[in-house]
Amino acid sequence: MHRRGIAVPGLLAVALAGAAACGSPQSSNTNTSQSATIKIGLIRPVTGTVAASGKDMDDGWNLYWAQHGTTVAGKKVVTLAQDDTGTPRSRSTRRSS
Repeated sequence: MHRRGIAVPGLLAVALAGAAACGSPQSSNTNTSQSATIKIGLIRPVTGTVAASGKDMDDGWNLYWAQHGTTVAGKKVVTLAQDDTGTPRSRSTRRSS
């Protein structure tokens, strides 16, 4: 299997595990639409010299959700995507904000 074929499911598993660990079963938020949503941040290059890699990441991410549905444990998954322009400085700044 190619390395790229392993990267998307691995990234997805890490993202979902992190989202599950951050959420609490008893939310103090009374807004049901907010508590019924899992937001996952996806930082990838869409511009710059490695833009093709970012497009592949987007395509793989969207393909997974198209094939498996957009819900996990009864909660809707929403992707918040940002462009890191393919530069390490931009990537670390976006992650910390």
